[in-house]
Amino acid sequence: ALKQSEEHYRNLFESNMAGVFITKADGTFIAVNESYVKTFGFDSVEDALNRNSKENYFTTEERECYLKELR
Repeated sequence: ALKQSEEHYRNLFESNMAGVFITKADGTFIAVNESYVKTFGFDSVEDALNRNSKENYFTTEERECYLKELR
């Protein structure tokens, strides 16, 4: 059941037409899908993973506020 659930999640992540990403709390990317790469103009998944989400989306203050709301 766990393997099937993981496969289902992976398929949803990879085939999603929206740009999807997962980060650590410090903004380091853990995963991005191909749609994210295309939408934001990266050369590859690896190129995107070598960035930090803080560079692309938030000022330090906005990011801290966002993380506070998530917690």
